[in-house]
Amino acid sequence: VGAGTMGHSLAQVFDQAGCQVRLNDVREEILTKAKSLIASNLKTLVELGLSTEKDAADALSRIRPAVKIEEAAGEADFVIEAIVEDAAVKKEMFAALDRLCPAQAILASNTSYLDIFKFVETRRPDKVIITHWFAPPHIVPLVEIVRGPETSPETVAATRDLMIRVGKKPIVISKFLPGFIANRLQSALNREVLFLLDNGY
Repeated sequence: VGAGTMGHSLAQVFDQAGCQVRLNDVREEILTKAKSLIASNLKTLVELGLSTEKDAADALSRIRPAVKIEEAAGEADFVIEAIVEDAAVKKEMFAALDRLCPAQAILASNTSYLDIFKFVETRRPDKVIITHWFAPPHIVPLVEIVRGPETSPETVAATRDLMIRVGKKPIVISKFLPGFIANRLQSALNREVLFLLDNGY
């Protein structure tokens, strides 16, 4: 859900792994641009010898764009929300997904810093999780999986297994912390670099 900078690349990850993907956004032109970007990414992979033309064509055919969230959510097993970083908007989206998705569907957020577990309200808190990807998702292997206070071990295991299935290297964070792990390590490194520069080392 959300076909922008992260969303179109997320769709590509799953579709290259053989999954049937519904890509949702609010406007047709956003979806058209997303499909064009995915096609361009796949073409680059073919040119680099990392994919075949047939695999690229097959991958592109597995992505079905949908402007209406009802169309995208109706048969979903796993949903990743990659919309604007706004708590109110995410809360509304998760309520809609909870209402529209099958009972077994896992609802994941790609938030970079929001503690969604404090404000998202669903009838399936055991199936709500964060999967924090890095740009661009179809290139960078790391995915941080963050469990919430009510996220079930089964949801964590299923999410981790799915990430491995689509070729990613997940790490599981046992509880929410601001910045997760990779961003915190990067910030610490940046602080040390600035200290060395500022002090003439």
